[in-house]
Amino acid sequence: MRQPALPSTVPLRLLLAFGLVFAATLYAAWSTIDRYFLSDDFAYIGRFHHLPLRDWPGLFIQDWSGGLWGQPLPELRPFAALTFLVDTRLWGVNPLGYHVTNLLLDTGCAWLVLLIIWRLHSAALWAGCAAGILFAWHPAHAEPVAWITGRVDLLGTLAYLAGFFAAGSYLRAGGGWRWLAAAWLAYGIGCFSKEFCLTLPVALLLWMLCYRPLLAPGRLRQTVLLFAGFAAVAAVFVLCRRIAFGPGNGGVTALHLFSAAFAERQFDYLRWALPLFYDFGRDYRPLLVPLAPALIVGSLLVSLAVLALWHWKGPATTRWRAVSFFGLAWYAVATLPMVAASYFSPRHLYLATAGLCISAGLLVATLASRRWLACGLIALAGLYSADRFNHAVAPWRHSAKLSERIALEVARSAPQLRPGKVLLLDVPDVHEGVWLWAWAAPFALQPPFLSPAVPAVLTRPAVYYSPPLWTSQPVLATLPGAPGAILISVDEKGTVTSRHVAAAQLAKPARQLARTAATDPHLAWKDFINTLLAR
Repeated sequence: MRQPALPSTVPLRLLLAFGLVFAATLYAAWSTIDRYFLSDDFAYIGRFHHLPLRDWPGLFIQDWSGGLWGQPLPELRPFAALTFLVDTRLWGVNPLGYHVTNLLLDTGCAWLVLLIIWRLHSAALWAGCAAGILFAWHPAHAEPVAWITGRVDLLGTLAYLAGFFAAGSYLRAGGGWRWLAAAWLAYGIGCFSKEFCLTLPVALLLWMLCYRPLLAPGRLRQTVLLFAGFAAVAAVFVLCRRIAFGPGNGGVTALHLFSAAFAERQFDYLRWALPLFYDFGRDYRPLLVPLAPALIVGSLLVSLAVLALWHWKGPATTRWRAVSFFGLAWYAVATLPMVAASYFSPRHLYLATAGLCISAGLLVATLASRRWLACGLIALAGLYSADRFNHAVAPWRHSAKLSERIALEVARSAPQLRPGKVLLLDVPDVHEGVWLWAWAAPFALQPPFLSPAVPAVLTRPAVYYSPPLWTSQPVLATLPGAPGAILISVDEKGTVTSRHVAAAQLAKPARQLARTAATDPHLAWKDFINTLLAR
């Protein structure tokens, strides 16, 4: 099979394409770019605001959270931490700067989608541009675009795509130390940003199998050298992880690949990955979930059959093999690490959707001879994706606005807390299905967000940084004797209310709360707040 030559550089056209893709990512982020912090944002911004830069190298062998959740997390993410360290020095507690960083990372990923199509597959630049725009507007990206802490997926994917592009360019050029060093560097940054980047060599090897000339004997030396470097980086990562968390898996609990739980989660991921089937999957989920194991296995077998078909048919199917690889094999590799995820989140698809959009761009490029069809498909896909993205990002936009109102009310009420008085904060952990102030206390109630810190505060259990430790707070035991309190409450509609509670009104409900909290803290808190609001 003869390889197509790499296209020559066309600076003006490339700049125009980059500009269009940047406009698409800016459009996606615009409604949330100045919105306030949410959930984990308070914890990580507070942590890295106080962490000296000289302590950053230690994060290569330490949990990046520093145990702020009451227990260590099995996560080595020093480069994600570095972005927070830089942002806290530049922006303090201005959310705009943090969102700009997320925007730049998102734009970089979309640009790499464009470049992989244009440079590695010799497709038309407009096809790469269309894929980059589709990637920017994919509805599964609402969370990492709108939520500052979601940048771990953005940074990891940026490094993954950069490593893939650099390695592909190195292999196609038949060598080049700059591309080789860039591939190794990107892989190292990716592994120490988010763990899914460890699968990059697997994706690259499968891509090479689709392009058999890249495995020719004359290229053996370059191939061995490239993968030897990847192996060395992975070995360093494993060694650092072992130093940080000891032998074993570091406390990670993985789902069984053939379990019903894994199949059910994959069904939900597929529903988000393919926006056309989102509503269908949501409406018929109770009927389809029992069939999820069979659907997942069937999809895997069909995918393997398609890949085998394109490989068997030979040189005439180069573009179709690429479409199949990025649409099927890439998705499988990118979603495999999700067996170790302890919860479901659409943002886990950020890397997987890059492959889907590259596949779509290459598919459109194959239809270029029928321009009316290609243009129609691009327009329809773009409009639909933009609409679905706006629908997905709206709850994050609303929650961030509500979070800011809560913070302003706390800042207004805190100076009124005379010695001994308690701030009772009854705000939701989740609003409209997305994180609001879950695990935000006490981080949001102390510097750098609030100065001075609120001396005595009691929050809804789910808002506390470690709900199991909520009942052990000293303020819970001393609350019945407090000289009063200020209650800030948010109802289901997002209305923020504040009221003073006298000592006489507080004492009896507080004693009842202290007695029943150990049994069911969530129900005890709900009854406590309802009693205060009814008076």
